[in-house]
Amino acid sequence: MSDKSLDQWLDDVTKLHDQVIEMGLDRVADVASRLLPKHFPQAGCKIVTVAGTNGKGSTVAALEGLALQAGWKVGAYTSPHIRLFNERVRIQGEDLDDDSIVRAFEKAESVREGVALTYFEFTTLVAFAAFVEAGLDLWILEVGLGGRLDAVNIVDPDLAVITTIDVDHQEWLGDNREMIGREKAGIFRPGIPVLLGDADMPVSVFDYADKQSCEVLQWQRDYSLEHDVWKGASPEGKPLEAVLAALPDIPAANIATAIQSAVMIGIPLDVFAGGKPFPLLNLMGRFQKAGSHPEIVLDVAHNPHAARYLAGWLKEHPVEGPTVAVFSALKDKDIDGVVSALSGSFKRWHIFELEDVRACQLDSLEEFCRSQRANVSRHDGAADALSSARLEAGELGRVVVFGSFFTVAAILETGIISL
Repeated sequence: MSDKSLDQWLDDVTKLHDQVIEMGLDRVADVASRLLPKHFPQAGCKIVTVAGTNGKGSTVAALEGLALQAGWKVGAYTSPHIRLFNERVRIQGEDLDDDSIVRAFEKAESVREGVALTYFEFTTLVAFAAFVEAGLDLWILEVGLGGRLDAVNIVDPDLAVITTIDVDHQEWLGDNREMIGREKAGIFRPGIPVLLGDADMPVSVFDYADKQSCEVLQWQRDYSLEHDVWKGASPEGKPLEAVLAALPDIPAANIATAIQSAVMIGIPLDVFAGGKPFPLLNLMGRFQKAGSHPEIVLDVAHNPHAARYLAGWLKEHPVEGPTVAVFSALKDKDIDGVVSALSGSFKRWHIFELEDVRACQLDSLEEFCRSQRANVSRHDGAADALSSARLEAGELGRVVVFGSFFTVAAILETGIISL
């Protein structure tokens, strides 16, 4: 047993591999073969793997809430985190404590045998070790990047979900939706059910599902959510319908996909039907309200697809006063596409530069905004940007913080707002 703290473990694992990302499953699968029990998963345990460009986090959180409401023992693995690493590993709806995570690090290290793992590969194994120890009924695994070669794909799911597909991470996944779709479809396994949380999916996804003999259920074709009425199907194909209540403020497609997922893995519909309140979600940085007078909304939208949804949400949820942005982004993102999608949504963009090697420089952020004829104010840091935005929005307005997980984290680290 080591005496290292969680922070020390996290620092150490960043030094094990000379690359942040190395696609491929051989190394992580090798270590997992010694880490996971021989009879894995244990009898009765279900595994759901969730991939997609956007909507993964909210879909995972919604399914997690439904399973917990049904009395299941649930683990959810997500990434990245916003404030603390612990956010990535949840058991029974709670972030795992430092001691439990350290114990899982020690277990993974004890069987690593010198294999060089990336940060994401090592921490994925840490989550798996914690889940095995907890003896769960359900694992919900969010893919970090792509699907086919992502570390979570070393385990075989009982159900595969793809939320949405758009162009992002082109250097790893390809530069068009068909290529990206095929990468994400790599989480499919022969004969398992597949849920597609978007009405517009690339042909490559359906082609691969057909090759794997997977049953495919798709949003707006096989299941839907209109107002408070969900319609879908049982695992046997029988039509189902449920009246819902107190729905969370996330995309309807993600709620509906989570419900259809719950049904497919055996959660009874009456757990959440009949007007029972939908479970509260453990979801940070997704249309998260973090203050009032002015209203402050935190959202990790960082690509054009998410930005288009944010623009639509703002239009559907107007406030009496001005709406202003607090914005920063990483330079390897489609910043022009993000800004273009939100053109006209804000009275002013309050921009600042992130403290990260991948940060887009302030001059470039300003250029992107001004190319869309946006009003822009430059700031020395997150605190100055947020303070100025709150003053401009006034008591009746709204401040929207977005552009990256790092942007939301930087704003929270100022201590100006509390959750």
